[in-house]
Amino acid sequence: MIKKTDKEQKIKINTVTNERFHNASGTKVTLYSDKHAKLLLEITTFLFWFSLYTYPSIFSPYLKELKISTGVIGIILGSYGLSQAIFRIPIGIFSDKMKDRKSFVILGIVFSVISALGLLFFKHPGLIFFSRLFAGVASSTWVAFSVLYPSYYKQSESSEAISRIFIFQGAGTMSAMFLGGMIAENFGWEASFVAGGVTALIALLMSIFIKDDSKNVINVKAPECKDKAANQNCKSIGCCEESSSTSAVTAKSNETSTMTIRSLISVINDPTLLMVSFLAILMQFNNTATVIGFTPLYAETIGANRFQLGLLTFFSQLPGIFASMIGSKGVYIKIGEKKTITVAFFLTAVFSGVIPLVKTMEMMYITQFLNGFFRGILLPVLTGLGIKNIEPAKRATALGAFQAIYAIGIVAGPIIFGLISQATEMWVGFLSAGAISLIGSIIALVALKE
Repeated sequence: MIKKTDKEQKIKINTVTNERFHNASGTKVTLYSDKHAKLLLEITTFLFWFSLYTYPSIFSPYLKELKISTGVIGIILGSYGLSQAIFRIPIGIFSDKMKDRKSFVILGIVFSVISALGLLFFKHPGLIFFSRLFAGVASSTWVAFSVLYPSYYKQSESSEAISRIFIFQGAGTMSAMFLGGMIAENFGWEASFVAGGVTALIALLMSIFIKDDSKNVINVKAPECKDKAANQNCKSIGCCEESSSTSAVTAKSNETSTMTIRSLISVINDPTLLMVSFLAILMQFNNTATVIGFTPLYAETIGANRFQLGLLTFFSQLPGIFASMIGSKGVYIKIGEKKTITVAFFLTAVFSGVIPLVKTMEMMYITQFLNGFFRGILLPVLTGLGIKNIEPAKRATALGAFQAIYAIGIVAGPIIFGLISQATEMWVGFLSAGAISLIGSIIALVALKE
C-alpha cells in the first residue's frame, strides 16, 4: 500500500488477481501476464484470419463460372472494402465506450461464419454481394483483437505484443491463401467456403473462453512520484510513464481504435497526412483491382488451375513480409521516403501493366512476387510518413483517419477495373491499374518533400 496526500489516492498492487489500473494519462497498466490467455487469443486470431482468406485467391474465377459479368464481379469484390470503410471507426468507438473487446471479437467471428455460409449456399449476385460484405464487417472487428491482446502484457511490452499478434494474423492469412487453392482444386470451389466456415466455427468456440478484463479496469489517480519510495513503487508498475510514449507505441499498430469524430476532424487537415492518404488510395486501388481482384481471373485464362491460383496469391503476398523486415531496419528512411515511394509506385505500375503480356504461370509467379515486394514497401512507408508530423497523443486518431480514407481505394479498385474490363477488355483494366500507380509515382515525385 502506498500512502499519499489527500490529493492522491491509494493504489493497491495485487499480483495474484490480475487487476489492471490506469495511470494519470489514462494508460492501462498490466500487473502480470497470463500465458494461457495469450495463447488462446493467438490461436483464435490465426483461425479468424484463416477463415477469411480460404477463398479470395479463387473468388473471381468462381464468380465468372457463375456467369456473373465482369462489372458485377468488381462490385462484389468492392463490397469487402465498403463495409470496412463504414464500420471500422464505429466499431473502435463503441468498443471503447462499452469497455468491451471480447464481444466484438466474437461478433467478428460470427460475421465470418455468416459470410462463409452465404457464399456456400447463395448463387445470386445480390446475395453474394451481401455475403462478401459481411466478410468486410468481420475484418473491421480486427481493431478489438489488436487492442485486447496488448492488455495481457505490461505497458513496457506493448510494442512487442502488437508485433506478435500481427504475426498470427499474417500466418493465418498466408496459410489460408496457400491451402485454399489446394482445397478448391481437390474438392471443388465450394470446399473453400466450407473450410472457411468450419475454421470460423472453431474460432467461435474458442473465443467464448477469451479473457477480457476491460470492464473491470479500476480508474485511479496515479502518484506524482515526488518522494523516492513512492517513485520506486510507481515506476515498478509504469504509472509514471508519459502518455506520449504509449501513444507512440500504439501508433505502430496497423489497427487502432480510440477515436472520436471531433479528434478525427482535428488531425485530418494535416497536409502530409492528406497527401499520403491519397497516395494510399491509389496503392489500394491497384492492389484490390489486381492481386486480390482480377489477376487470378486472368491467370485462369492462361491455364492456371485452382491450386496454382492459391499459389499465385501466396507469392504475391509473401514478399510483403520481406519488405517489412527490410523497413524495420530503417533502410527506407536512409534511402529517403520520397525516393522510396516514387520508385515503389513506378515499379508497381510496371509489374501490373505487364500482366496481359505474361503467358506462363512461371512468369506470373515472378512478376507478382516482385509486384508484391514493392507494394509491400508502400503501405508501411506511407503510414510512417503520414503520422511523422502528428503529435504523439493524436497519432492513433491520425492512423484511424488514414485507414478510413485509403479504404476508398479498396472499394473503388475492383469496381472501376470491372467496369472498364466489361466495357472494353481485361488488358485495358490492367493498364488502367498500372496507370493509377504511375500517377502515384508522379505525385510522390512532385508533391512530397525530401
